[in-house]
Amino acid sequence: MLLTEEDISILNKAGLTPLQSKMYLVLVMSGKQSIKSVAKMANVDRSNAYKEIQRLEEMSLVKRIIDSPNLYEAVSPKEGILLLLNGKEEEYRNTKKQANDLLKRLSYRNKEKVVEKKREFVLVPKRNAFMKSAMINMSSVKKSNDTITNLKRFSQAMPYTFEIHKAALERGVKTRVIMEKPKGEQSLPEAIRNLMNYPNFEIRAASKPPVTLGACFDNASVGILVDPTSSIKESAVFETDHPSFVELFCNHFETLWESSENIKL
Repeated sequence: MLLTEEDISILNKAGLTPLQSKMYLVLVMSGKQSIKSVAKMANVDRSNAYKEIQRLEEMSLVKRIIDSPNLYEAVSPKEGILLLLNGKEEEYRNTKKQANDLLKRLSYRNKEKVVEKKREFVLVPKRNAFMKSAMINMSSVKKSNDTITNLKRFSQAMPYTFEIHKAALERGVKTRVIMEKPKGEQSLPEAIRNLMNYPNFEIRAASKPPVTLGACFDNASVGILVDPTSSIKESAVFETDHPSFVELFCNHFETLWESSENIKL
C-alpha cells in the first residue's frame, strides 16, 4: 500500500504535520520498524525522523519497544484517529472560549467610547456574499426579516439557513418571504413547510417571479443581490444601512406583499 497525498492531507487536517502523517502511516502499514527503516520508507531525513517520532510518542500514536535497535509501532488507525479528533475538539473548545472572551473585551471597549456610526455601502464579493450577508444577518436579527427571493434560491439556502431561521422564529422574529408561486407539481421543500408551522412566519407568492431579490433586517439594513439570476454562491451582494436605501427596499417589499397571495400548506 502506497502513501497517498490525500491520506497525508487528512491526517494533516486532523492535527499532524506532513512528516508525522507520513511516519504514522508507514508504521500503520508496515508494522514494527526501527527509526532507520521508518525514515527510509517515509523518505524523511533521519534527524527529523527522531524528533517527529518522539512527538508521535507524546501524542500516544506510537509505542516504543525496547530492543536493539529500538522498534516503533503505531496504535491502530481507529484508536489513532479517535485521539486526533478528540484533540481537535478540545482545541476547538479552547479556541471558542478564547474567542468569546475576546468578544466580551472588545464589546466592553466599544461601549466605553460612543462614536457616531457612519452609514455604509458595502459590496460583498461572490465568494463570501451568501455566508456573510444572509447567515450572519439572520443570526443577529432581533425583530423582523423581510425577504424577496425565488423558490430555487430559497430551496438552495435551506440546508445552510434552516436552523438559523428556526432559531430566529423561536426568539420571536417576524419573518415574511415573497417568491413566485410554485408551478405544476413543483412543491415546497420539507424545510420550508416546517418553517410555515410557526405563526410568525408568512410566505406569499407574487403574481410573477420577483426581479429584485434581497432582504431587510429589523428595518435597519438591506442586502440586495447584484445578480439575482445566479445561484446563492455565485452572486455578489450590495449591503447598506443608509435610511434612504432601506426605505426604498421596504416600500418595494410592502407594495409587493400587498399584491401577493398567501401560500398555504
